[in-house]
Amino acid sequence: MRKYRKDIEENIISILRKIKNNDQMINKVKQLAIDNGMLSGEVIRLFVNHEKIRDIGIGSLYLFMIQLFKVSQDKTINPNILDLYNPETKARFLTKLGNKSQDIYLRIFEVSSEVEYKRKKDLYELNLDDIEIILYTLRPLTNDISHVNGRIVTSYLNWCIEKELISTNLLTEKNVDWFSQFVDKDIQLYYSESEIRKIEDNCANYQDNVIVRLLFEGVQGSAMSEIRNVQRKDVNHDTNEIKVRNERGDERIVNVSDRAMNMIQNAFAQIVYIKKNGHMLPDTHMSDKTNLVENDYLIRSSLTKTISFNKEVDKIVLYRRIQTIAETLGYEKSSLTAKNIVRSGMIYEGKKILDEKGSLEREDYLNICAKYNMNPNNWYPLKRFINEKVIGKLYKNNSR
Repeated sequence: MRKYRKDIEENIISILRKIKNNDQMINKVKQLAIDNGMLSGEVIRLFVNHEKIRDIGIGSLYLFMIQLFKVSQDKTINPNILDLYNPETKARFLTKLGNKSQDIYLRIFEVSSEVEYKRKKDLYELNLDDIEIILYTLRPLTNDISHVNGRIVTSYLNWCIEKELISTNLLTEKNVDWFSQFVDKDIQLYYSESEIRKIEDNCANYQDNVIVRLLFEGVQGSAMSEIRNVQRKDVNHDTNEIKVRNERGDERIVNVSDRAMNMIQNAFAQIVYIKKNGHMLPDTHMSDKTNLVENDYLIRSSLTKTISFNKEVDKIVLYRRIQTIAETLGYEKSSLTAKNIVRSGMIYEGKKILDEKGSLEREDYLNICAKYNMNPNNWYPLKRFINEKVIGKLYKNNSR
């Protein structure tokens, strides 16, 4: 999605540069902006400061680009860069949403386009069987996600009713149970402690397996900020304590296992990083190793991709490393995620409590919230995945 947005932005900026001295064309562009639900002032600011384009939702940008193409007939513009079926209608719908929602909805339209092109019909014209194919293809991991997918399609169909494109919405009467049928039950969501160990042991870099271990033991923060901000001075090897801080600078002390401390020590010591988790293709002319930045941070990026050498690593580096682990070890990228590793650790904490007490009470969930630095007011939803059924399934053949 980020690549598409960049291409759309570049197309628009290219046109604006070409017409900046053409008053007649500028007036047409102003009118386009108004028709688009954008303010003409927003577009005028784009002529002066191209950076302002980042404040506009992708739906509005996409619709604006399509209409710019119609007005300018500039052949450098690809009006269907997203490869959506009936793109202008989809884009008009997206402009009614907030910027973040536009990205989420756009993913649904990308998936639906394959069926739409095959049937030569827009999503709102498809029958229920075709809509079911789309909802299956999205491969939701949970009932909640499947329900959200369905409601996204529902909201588009409702909008099409408002625009008098159709008269009925085939999903209006469908409930949560109906949407649950589309959940991909073959995708593993959570991992036992022994499987987490197996994943860690198959990482070629301590720089990588320490990320998995710390997430599992409750060091996280928004965008893994607590891990990214760990420095040498924050680690007490005598007490197994780490001082961690989140993106706001809030600090707390976390006690971790001997296994985690060993990984931390080795991650600090690592100066050469093995690319692709040791799975580089043998015929490539690129080196399979790269030097790491030398500073006091636990997680460090490679020298070749670093602009600032004495600050915490970008969150993208950690997300990419987890993705690489998933790809090279044969896990679904949508399954082996930071969130699911954290939840797996929480389930393991629940298992230890269950083994000791035989039940999980409110106080136990609050203790898990404290360990994982979660708002205690949000303890109740934890019962959906920290419960006897999930624990029994995950640990049925072993104690770890």
